[in-house]
Amino acid sequence: MFETSKAYKKAIYAPSRTCTAKVRFEFLDITAFKDNTKSVSSEEIFSNLNQVTDKVRERTAKFMTFEKDYLKLDGSFILPPKSLDETKEVGWISSVLSDENSLFIPNQVLEFTFSEDHSSAGLTIYFDMLSNEYASEFTIDVFDSLGNTLVHEDVVDNTESRYVYINKLSNYRKINITLTKWCKPFHRARIVEVDFGIIKEYQDSSLINLHLIQELDTTSNTLPSDELTFTIDNSSKEFNILNPNGFYEFLTQGQEAYLDFGVLLDNDTFEFVPTGKFFLKEWKSDEGTLTTTFTARDILDSLSNTEVENTEERDITLYDLAEEVLIASNIENYVLSDNLKLIRTKALYNKISYRNLLQLIAVAGMSVTFSDNEGTFMMQQLISANAVIDSVSVSESESITSKDQIIDKIIEPYGNVATFEKNRFKLDGSFVISSADMSEYELGWWSHHLSNENGSFSSPIMVEIDLSKEHTSTNLQILFDTLNNEYASEFDILAYDSLGNMIVNETIVNNSSTFIYQNNLLANCRKVELILKKWSLVYRRARIIEIGFDIPVDNLTFDNIYNEPKIELSNDIKSIELTYYPEDLQTQAIYVLDNPNVKSGSIIKLENCLINTEEDAKNVAEWILRENTKIAKYTVQWRQNPALNLSDKVSIENGYGSNNIANITKQEFEYNGYLTGTTEAKGGL
Repeated sequence: MFETSKAYKKAIYAPSRTCTAKVRFEFLDITAFKDNTKSVSSEEIFSNLNQVTDKVRERTAKFMTFEKDYLKLDGSFILPPKSLDETKEVGWISSVLSDENSLFIPNQVLEFTFSEDHSSAGLTIYFDMLSNEYASEFTIDVFDSLGNTLVHEDVVDNTESRYVYINKLSNYRKINITLTKWCKPFHRARIVEVDFGIIKEYQDSSLINLHLIQELDTTSNTLPSDELTFTIDNSSKEFNILNPNGFYEFLTQGQEAYLDFGVLLDNDTFEFVPTGKFFLKEWKSDEGTLTTTFTARDILDSLSNTEVENTEERDITLYDLAEEVLIASNIENYVLSDNLKLIRTKALYNKISYRNLLQLIAVAGMSVTFSDNEGTFMMQQLISANAVIDSVSVSESESITSKDQIIDKIIEPYGNVATFEKNRFKLDGSFVISSADMSEYELGWWSHHLSNENGSFSSPIMVEIDLSKEHTSTNLQILFDTLNNEYASEFDILAYDSLGNMIVNETIVNNSSTFIYQNNLLANCRKVELILKKWSLVYRRARIIEIGFDIPVDNLTFDNIYNEPKIELSNDIKSIELTYYPEDLQTQAIYVLDNPNVKSGSIIKLENCLINTEEDAKNVAEWILRENTKIAKYTVQWRQNPALNLSDKVSIENGYGSNNIANITKQEFEYNGYLTGTTEAKGGL
């Protein structure tokens, strides 16, 4: 689930709400960003000229430099990065400063040369938006392949740190941006980014409607691509094919579109949730209705269909093989599960497209593929942290209790056991006397020491859970002493990654015996620590009945559902028959996994040449069977929440006074000035 504010969570499910949507469409010559050579008349040592065409349009921070009335000791400036530090967005910074009249002597020139002809609907220059500084006077010169001037534009009295120049620029080979005057004296020139084209943003006044489909396949039987279709007002006729002054000729497949949904908060501002990055596929203008409709798909649609084969045995991880496929498909932004590094393959395959090869990798790696809110390609194993708990350790423990019981998924304690704690033991028949061996009884874990007269523990008490591999859990639930409504009133939650780096450190003030913590940084953490500092009552032991991960991140209730959720049941799966290749492409073996709970049902047959051992075949077959035992598909028509992501676990209210737990596999959003949609989720009955 995308992290949002408490105000958003309140507003998105308010009885009356106001939603909006915006589409940012980049009318850019996408090939010009890579086909260019840059040169400048001067450059500061920590300037990074290559970043001027990386599509990052704002600096990372304000950097400390000696310029008149520039550096402020208010904590907003940081030290300049080392030369060519790609982790910091700098852009181009001149070494020459403007004079007392803000003039550059000599003029500062940024030049682009191209090896092929390019065309765009203008240029967009991002000066220093972070400091709101800009060139107040400059020229734009555009040349063809013979050096002839196509366009000369003098810009004077500019006051914008983001300057948009709209003009039909066709078949150019060189662009010069010559800065003659800056907005302030004794300052360096700064250009963070140059777009070869313009960016248009469509909201309610110009956005007629949109439809978004997001989908994933939990066993990677297919690699579905998200699709965005949006219709805009074209009464200006700028997208009419016959309009000589329009943008139609600058539309090309692959141009980027970004979608955000927003909800109006109590403070009359909108909070937006990014909902994807898409690439233009089709467009159509309707002369009768004066509208234009665009269709764009996410990064999965960009997977190459070029065919490749390999008949020579290799020894490579699925992670490295997936990287090769993504690089061959020119996909640069991706996140692969580190668990794929644990699975090796001979990488033998007959002629196959890169797209289908990646699908085989996903199946062999027991993974799903999708693009996230920012448009990054994701290949993940949907593993709950509950399934990869390696061990539990505590700093202390009462002798009759067991630390391991806090992860045994039993949430009901045996009962109240009599102990010497202030005002706890009552002679009313509700307490039992402990014996020397209480291992057969569910008590959870208790601390040995008691809280003091202030409820504090003299030495903080630590509970640690170690996790053996990557997982997708982003929340945890702690059941303290639910029997007596007692709890830790103050404690710390810490989490660490696989290298031991601390990624979460938060102090919690709590007033409930059932505590739920949500933080997306928990995903893939390898250790979680609880540091108990204070208890809700004085002279009491700390008690934890259970700790669990993967609590439903949201509840779909009849307050927001239009109709009773529809439930469809898939066929029972009797067995999995997986054909794998233990030696070479001519030698096959079949691994059969029977479902002991089904006597009559369907048989799933699949073949995967990247699976080369019986153990790997067994793991994949068990994964497929496990996913297919979730036979219930829930379809919910409701008001929608853009913060929900594919694979999120949700609770769905039904008409019988109970809830069903399921994972989201498909989302549809419909926006026509108001937001509605449909969610599909898979789970058990």
